[in-house]
Amino acid sequence: MPVWARAFTTRNGFGEYICSLLSVNLTPGRSCDKPWGMKFERLTSLPSAEVLERLKALTDYWNKKYGIAGTWSGNTLRLKGKMMGVSFDGTVAVGEGRLDANVDAGFLAEKLGGKKYVEGKLDAYLDPARTLEALRARIPA
Repeated sequence: MPVWARAFTTRNGFGEYICSLLSVNLTPGRSCDKPWGMKFERLTSLPSAEVLERLKALTDYWNKKYGIAGTWSGNTLRLKGKMMGVSFDGTVAVGEGRLDANVDAGFLAEKLGGKKYVEGKLDAYLDPARTLEALRARIPA
């Protein structure tokens, strides 16, 4: 049986086959069926309350511009949606002096510059030189 046919006949076979072709090294907690994800960590001198407000401004921006759904539970944000043709599902946790984000995204997210885009937005919204009012002004009407 050809390799491609074998891949389709096993559980998660296609994903595992693609992983083997790409020599993907899986991070802990990821299956070969969904190995593509983005992890972001940011340290900040901003107080947690301000970080939360800045992230709320960013999620409002993404909601108005792309229709991204963001829901908050305490200091944790859950984002789900599609941006620039790429579906994603992720969480952002805010702690004292730090922010941790894990986003599951499609394979194309990395190729289309998704990680660089999100890193740029996080850095811009966490930049103490930018006021919260200026960041809120970016939100489309």
